[in-house]
Amino acid sequence: MLDNTKVKISNILSSLLPDFIEADNPKFKEFLEQYYIFEERQYGTTNIADDLAEYKDISRLSEIETVRVQTIPATGTNVPPQVVVLTTDVLSFDGTLNVSHTKGFPDTYGLLKIDDEIITYTGKTATSFTGCKRGFSGISAIATEGDPEYLTFSETESAEHSALSVVLNLGFVFIGQFYSKFKSQFLPGVEQRSFAPGLSVENILSRAKDFYTSKGTDSSIDLLFKVLFGKDVVIKKPFDSTISVSDSQWQISDEIVVEALSGNPMNLKLFTLFQGTQTGFSTNPSASAAISNVEEVFSSNKTYHKLFLSRDTVENTFKVNNKTRVLKKGDSLSVVTVDSTVGFGNTGYFWYPNSLGTYQQVKYTSKSYNQFFGCVGIASTSLAENTPIIGNDFVFGYENNDLT
Repeated sequence: MLDNTKVKISNILSSLLPDFIEADNPKFKEFLEQYYIFEERQYGTTNIADDLAEYKDISRLSEIETVRVQTIPATGTNVPPQVVVLTTDVLSFDGTLNVSHTKGFPDTYGLLKIDDEIITYTGKTATSFTGCKRGFSGISAIATEGDPEYLTFSETESAEHSALSVVLNLGFVFIGQFYSKFKSQFLPGVEQRSFAPGLSVENILSRAKDFYTSKGTDSSIDLLFKVLFGKDVVIKKPFDSTISVSDSQWQISDEIVVEALSGNPMNLKLFTLFQGTQTGFSTNPSASAAISNVEEVFSSNKTYHKLFLSRDTVENTFKVNNKTRVLKKGDSLSVVTVDSTVGFGNTGYFWYPNSLGTYQQVKYTSKSYNQFFGCVGIASTSLAENTPIIGNDFVFGYENNDLT
């Protein structure tokens, strides 16, 4: 929450700006004031930085959990009480929005989303938002679909909305990450799950140690279902009905997930997997192992393959290939600016996908912390922003004497 005792930059800009700047650019001061007013609002970036310790307090998470359930779609009139919805129809030019309640929303300059439209406001009552600025632009999600490393910035237009449309609180886009962080830290595996309504988030997370101490017992399984679904369960173990215990041995294997650049990895079952650079595929592999099984894995609209390696056959350690991304489109084909060159050699090769999706090899002669120099092998146009760059360490296998 905001600390009203702190001096706000938006209130002291007049004393910070030289007189000649304000005289030559009278709108500049107004622009900066509006910028800092928006940043210093509750859940704004400046407010989060100033009150970081408070936002990391588990006791604040019950408020965040209440807002998270707003993503539940309203069906008919059976609207959960935590969900904020419009109580009247809204036209595209209306400056006041009547809603079921405004709990959890910032008092001023919050961001809310209705259907595809983002809206900010200058004030609120218990059941309405006032001074609404329609068709606003802002960050609507912490990740981009298919590219989770980047935020989703949405530009919207004013539109009409019907009563019972769900009103989402975008002020919790960043704060919600603290909630997910705590859940992944104290209860790994359930960070993407919502707890049953009415439970105390603080009690559950602060006593996670007790849960893991009893992990595997009937009481822990019963507790897990109560936390996630609010249901009592009966634990039935197949062992209790087993006449005799099986004497079979478990197969132990290591697993790696790969993206196919050529060939079909499904045909590599029972063959050998190698790793090496493009120039040392067949002559000097750095690691190898027998593949016991292959499975398809689907993630972010792409198909990957999980390879199961028989642990007794693994020689040396398989290395994860380096990966980075083009930071901006360059003016020269010989220089590529990337997010980071950490892990890449001082000289060597990298690969990028061309317009057909086929990876092309590029040689470079030197590098800085975020640039490759002396690049040879780039097509006639420089690499576009966000183009993926990968290193020169690959895994490969031979199926019917063909390279995959």
